[in-house]
Order: sequence, then structure tokens, then C-alpha cells
Amino acid sequence: MLQKLLFTVALLFFVPAFAYADCQAEVRGALHNHAHEPVVGAKITIASIQLVAISNEKGIYQFSKICAGKYILLFEAMGYQTLEREIWVGESGLIQHDLAMEVGVLHLEEVVVTSQKINHSRQETLTEQRLEADILKQQQGKPLGELLQNIAGINSLQTGANIQKPILHGLSGNRLPILQSGVRLESQQWGSDHAPEIDAQSTQKISVVKGVSAIRYGSEAIGGVILTDYNDLPTHQTLRLMAGTSFSNNPKGLTTNALVELGGKGGIGFRFQTSAKHWGDTKAPTYTLSNTGTRELNFSTAVGIKKETYQLEAQTSYFRTTIGVLRSAHIGNLTDLAQSLTRAEPWYIEKPTFEIQNPRQEVQHSLTKLKYIKHFSNNVSLHSQYSFQWNDRQEFDIRRASLAGKPAMSLQLFSHAWENLLEYNVGEFWENTTGVQLAYQLNDNQGGTGNAPLVPDYEAKQAGIFTIHRYKRERYSIELGARADYKTMQIRRDTISEGQDLRLKNDYSFQNANFTVGFLYKLTQNLALRTNFGTAWRPPHAIELFAQGLHHGAGSIEQGNRNLQPEKAWKALATLEYRRNATQITFTGYVNQFSNFLYLKPAPEGVRYTIRGAFPVFAYTQTQARFAGMDLNMEIPFNICCLPLAYQAQASAVWAKDLTTKAPLIGVPPISIRQGLSYKREMWGRLRNLYAQGQVQWTLRQMNAPRGLTTDEINGLTNLTWQPSATDNYDFASSPAGYALLNFRIGGEYNPFINLGGISGHKNSAHSWGLHLEVNNLLNTRYRSYLNRLRYYADEVGRNVTVRVQYFFR
Repeated sequence: MLQKLLFTVALLFFVPAFAYADCQAEVRGALHNHAHEPVVGAKITIASIQLVAISNEKGIYQFSKICAGKYILLFEAMGYQTLEREIWVGESGLIQHDLAMEVGVLHLEEVVVTSQKINHSRQETLTEQRLEADILKQQQGKPLGELLQNIAGINSLQTGANIQKPILHGLSGNRLPILQSGVRLESQQWGSDHAPEIDAQSTQKISVVKGVSAIRYGSEAIGGVILTDYNDLPTHQTLRLMAGTSFSNNPKGLTTNALVELGGKGGIGFRFQTSAKHWGDTKAPTYTLSNTGTRELNFSTAVGIKKETYQLEAQTSYFRTTIGVLRSAHIGNLTDLAQSLTRAEPWYIEKPTFEIQNPRQEVQHSLTKLKYIKHFSNNVSLHSQYSFQWNDRQEFDIRRASLAGKPAMSLQLFSHAWENLLEYNVGEFWENTTGVQLAYQLNDNQGGTGNAPLVPDYEAKQAGIFTIHRYKRERYSIELGARADYKTMQIRRDTISEGQDLRLKNDYSFQNANFTVGFLYKLTQNLALRTNFGTAWRPPHAIELFAQGLHHGAGSIEQGNRNLQPEKAWKALATLEYRRNATQITFTGYVNQFSNFLYLKPAPEGVRYTIRGAFPVFAYTQTQARFAGMDLNMEIPFNICCLPLAYQAQASAVWAKDLTTKAPLIGVPPISIRQGLSYKREMWGRLRNLYAQGQVQWTLRQMNAPRGLTTDEINGLTNLTWQPSATDNYDFASSPAGYALLNFRIGGEYNPFINLGGISGHKNSAHSWGLHLEVNNLLNTRYRSYLNRLRYYADEVGRNVTVRVQYFFR
């Protein structure tokens, strides 16, 4: 078996190196509009080989001496929408590719388009990184947090092996908004054990905006913004199908997903997607992580119509998941915690199973969106959007008798949002956007849990107005933006936990204004500098003000502070980009300065006794803080014996400090470095998108972390013989040792019907199959992650082998 595997790997690596043909093919086409008039002066770009053509007076363009392979053609023309088309070129002959250009203007949403790698220059001053469509195919089925780790500067805050939420530049939660199809995800995101309710399997576009330049997305976007979306609905008669299944051994289980896109006459488009996941318990290298299974069922549908002067779209999605929480993390007292810190294995280990028991989470989320775009001219358009979201979260604890089947916490969150954006160009160089956003939220605790609510019922109302102005020239761009927000929150007193001062006010109001300045300058044809400076703020969340009780999913007691003030920050960020042919190097440095930085840290109380036993206590507090760091991303191609390879590297580092106490902050990501070699072959006979990649992931020990309590100190907390001082900065365990992981991926696509001399010589050439193999933690390394809240109790996941099979038709 091993010999066959090595032979297959060698075949994929070396045989294609001798299959190169002469570059003799031609690509030609004619461009016209819907009136069948030629489009003159259009710019057609093949970015991957840096070729540009201009359409003549008959709308005709032509490229000569093109090598065999897959290419992305970018079509740009004044007064027409920018289009991208994928073509397949054989070893010789003529490829005819005619196209009808659609009248319209560029929309703001276009900055988040994710497709194959394109090296054309972007004029935005913001720093944005995108996941390529190939990466989403190759790693389909992974949670959003894992997918985002392909981008430098992104880490994951974890609660066990199956609950992840992204961290960007050391910031997460409300400081890092996630947008789904242009709608900000509104859910119970205040807990480290609350993963975003995003169907990553069906997501077709993912990008990350770093810095506070994207003020249109809200005042709280201190760390940046994560943008997820689907592809645009088809606007002409077409049928696209996709189905995929992945099998993994750790956790053992499978994921499935399917997509149908249908386009009709008159610009009508339809899309339906669905996905499911059924995973059992995960395993550390030497034992089972009991009760860590996952079940998931999702779907989304959209219908729309696109005309020259307007666009209308309706979309709805539903997400449902059941997540098991590591059983050994619910120990009930600190004596067991002290033992867990020194023992090699958790106290609770059972055989792997697909059954999910308590403690567990059950979460449902639905989103409905209506969007209307009106083009008054090529220079003015109005975007209006309404969205409604419903989020239902239930957390089940280990309880007995009649309470065993009842959730320990049950919350429903209802969110309405409405926005109007006016986009208008003034002259040739000015692009402007002005918008108004309104939002309403209702948080409602469901009765019958037998516990006092951890988060009180509340109503929140928010209004914001912003304006962004961009001045663009060939070599530089300047962006200016300003935003003002007003938010009110009404707390219902009868849901405030016992022990809170009943005299506290139940009406809160917050207001502030932000600004941003961005600059892009092209130093040379291949080198560009992007800078951004801005301010941001966020008001405290209801849980930060009023938490008073046991957070069952995290296995700890959390304590709010009703005197918290809004958090304010300013951030400076600079990015240097170098792009030449397939070589890409991006370096980003940043500084983020906070006043009233709000975070959860171990409380001076240390431990509190309840009828369930002793639990660690965490309190919400504020301080002055500074975050500084850097991200590095590079890809450098080279050849060895005619074998095309590429060296890929990512590195990120964050340094954070409490400026008031001069002590380190808890939960800051350690330095991480990823390096690897990859092989890519766009086309080889009927095989295409062939790739193989080996990667080493280094994570250093977080040395700039609060000290860990000793076993004697934890025992002292338990028997009340010792208590930390009010100024003591500590964690319940020291930061774990650093580690290195070896990962490997290989795969490609196969089209049994493709015409090797052209792009569509056979009626079934649109059918293709994809096969991918991925092995994570190849050496089955035993380690613990500093960013995992459950690192006190168990190791991380061991070796995981995943096989993905996909089918495409278009």
C-alpha cells in the first residue's frame, strides 16, 4: 500500500514536468452589448501571464502564442460591468471566446469577489486578503475558523476541538464583525465557546479586511472585518451543479454539500445550497476526547433579477448545529482541576462514539435578506437592504432528574437591520459612498431552565451614518471616511441575576464618532504601499455589564461590571505589497492603542463555591492596552529540473500589554510561522488543477503571558487557605510549550470528456470530478494550544486524514 502511495505521489510530481508543449495557441473573441453593438476600447487582461489586449472598432481582441492551461480573462470597459471568465486552452489551435458585456457601474461589494488568483492592481487603500476559490474547494468541510487560518494574522480562539472563532491581530468577538452576504452576523457572540453560525461548506467567497478602514461595516470593527458571501446569481440562461462529500478519520464522520444555480431569460437567477455534517468524537494522539461530536444541517436559497437599471434579490438561509463539549472539562471543583494540570490523561475517557451527551450546545440561526439596487446613471446608484435574523442558543449542562433534559441556558435573539447607501462618482477621479444604517435587537431568555439568566433580557437600538470619499489616480489613491453612531439599551430588571444591586439603572445610551484616513501609493510597477489610520469604539455588551453566574459552556463563573465604559481605540496600519509575475510578498505592521480595553480575566476571588462544587471565577474588567504586531505572507515560484515549485510562508506576531499594570494580557496569540513547498499544474491532459503541498506549522510558546498558578496555590484556593491579591495577574495554568505540526495535501480535478484541442469540443466537457487528500498533524504530535480554553484538561486533536470527492457541472 505504501509503495502504491509513493508511486502515485511521484507520478503527480514528475510526469507533468515532461508534458510541456510549445506555446502556439491563440485566444480571440468579439465583445458586444445587448444591442449587439461592438464594445470598443475594452481592456482584456490575462493577469497570470501579464498580457493585455484592447478591443478594436469591431470589438475584436486577440492573444497569440498562449501556452496550454487554464486562464482567467478580465474584461473591463467604461460604462460596463467588469467581468471574469475562465477558459481552457489546448496545446495548439484557435480558441474563440465571444462575450456580451452588461451595462452598469462597479458596486462596493465588488471588492470582496473571490476567484482564482488575479494579479491586477486594486485601487482601494484598505488591506484585504482573500481565500482563493481553489483553497475553498481543496479544504471544503472545514469550520470557518480553520479556513481563515490560511490568511496571515488569523488565529482561532477555541473551546475544545470543535468550537472555534476567528482572532485577527489579537482581537475577536464583537471587535471582529463577520458579514454573511453583506449582512452583519448577529448572534450570541459574547462567549469564547460561541462559534459563528456560518455554513463554511457552502461559502464561496471569504476575505478579511484588516484595520478600521471599513467603517461602513460598523463602529465596532476595531480589529477588522471578515466577509463571507456566495457567488453572484446567474444572469443568463445557464445551469450549474456541484456536489461534494468528505470523509475523515479524526473526527470520524462525513460532510456533504450540494449546489444548484439556474439562470433564465431576462436576467432572472436562482440558487439553492444545502450541507450536512455528522462527526463523532475526536481523538488526541493517545486517548479519546469524549463527547466532542458535531452534527450540522444547513440550507440557503436565493432568487433575483438583474436589469440594466435595477437589481432585486431575496435570500434566506438556515443553520442548525449540535456540538458536544468535552466531558472532562466539567469537573465541578478545583481539586480535580489541580490534578488535571499534572496528569497525562483526562479523568473521563470513553470509547469513541457518535452520540452527543450533556454538556452540549444546540444552536439555530436563520437570516432573511431583501436587497434592491437602482442605477440612476453610470455615476449614481442607490443600494437599499433589509435583513432579519433569528438566533436560538441552548446550552445543556450535566444535571439530574427532571432537569437532565432541560437547557441550563436558553436565549433567543431577534435582530432587524436596514441600510441605504448612495454611491456616486464626481468627475473622473472621485468615488463617494454615503450611508445610513438602523438596527433593532431583542434578547429574550426562555423560562424553565431552573437557573438565573446569565444574560438579562434587553432591547437595543442603534443608528449610524457614514460617508467615504476616494480620490483615485493612476499611481495613488486617497480615502477619507467618517462615521457617527448612537446606541441605546434597555435592560429588563426581572431577569437580572441575584446578587446584583437592584438600584442600578436599566437604560443605557452611548454615542461616538470615528474617522479613517487611507493612502495607496504605487512605488513601482510591482511595489505598492497601503496605509490606514483610524479610530473605533464599541459600547459594553449586556453580559459584560450584568453577568453573574455559571457559564455552563465554559465551565466557569463570570462576573460583570455595571460601571464599564465604552471601549475606544485608534489603529495605524501599513502594508507593503510586492507582486511580479507569480511572486507575491506582503508585509503588514500595525499598532492598536486602547482606552477602556474590556476583557475577561481571572478574578481576585479565584474560586467560588456553589451547590455544584468549586468553579474558577472570571471577571470583566477594563484597562489601558496596546496591541502591536506584524503579518508576513509570501509565495516565490522556482524550478528544479523543470519541475515548477513554489515556496510559501506565513508568519504573524502580536505583542500586547496592559499599560496600567505593565503586565501581559491573557489570551494573546503566540508567534506562529507556516512554511511549505507546493507544486501546481493547471492542466495535464484531462487532469487539471493538480497540486501537492507539504507544510510545517510552528507555534512558539507564549512567553508574554500571565503566570500560571502552582498546584499548591490551586489547592489553596480550593480549601480557602490562599487567595491572590487584587493586583495579581495570573492564569489557572501556565502557557503550554511550543510545537510543530506537519501537514500535507494533494489532489486535482478530472474531466473525462474534455476536448484536448479546445475548451468545449464535446457536449459533456463541462462535467468534472475533484479528488483531494489532506493529512493534518501527520506525525501525530501531542500538544496543547494556548488559545484553547480547554487546554487545562486535554491535548489537541491528533492525526486527521480527510478524503474529499466533488462533482461539478457548468
